[in-house]
Amino acid sequence: MVSEIKVLEDEFGGNFMNPGYRFPNQPVKPGDAVKPEDTHALDGLNVKSVISGPLDGANLRAGKVAVHGAAWAGEADIVKVEISADGGASWNPASLGREQARFAWRLWSYEWKANAETSRSSLAPATVRAACSLPRQSGIPAAICTTPWIR
Repeated sequence: MVSEIKVLEDEFGGNFMNPGYRFPNQPVKPGDAVKPEDTHALDGLNVKSVISGPLDGANLRAGKVAVHGAAWAGEADIVKVEISADGGASWNPASLGREQARFAWRLWSYEWKANAETSRSSLAPATVRAACSLPRQSGIPAAICTTPWIR
């Protein structure tokens, strides 16, 4: 039960607001140090998409392979998921699960037709990307995020 709410004039200074949950004001190389004064507070989350199966290294046979995963876009709705099994040279639409709720992961599935050569590669170069529809008041167009095969 909430027993108290405080209204602050400035941004909260606790660990999860400073130094955590902050983005650099300018692009930096991974691992480079960034001064706290050169960052701003996180106010939204990027689209995330993952492949949850088949498991990495699974022995796949030629034929139909069920590929599945989930996508998330924070306050936005997932409206499309695409999968590529050739390193991004071509993209194919996945089927979205029926259940959809704000701030929840949306399930998706795709039937991959593996031939003898591609089945040996165990979908290693597979990539999934998701498109979201942000609330109209945001003024931001639909976002695309590419996420590599994640285990």
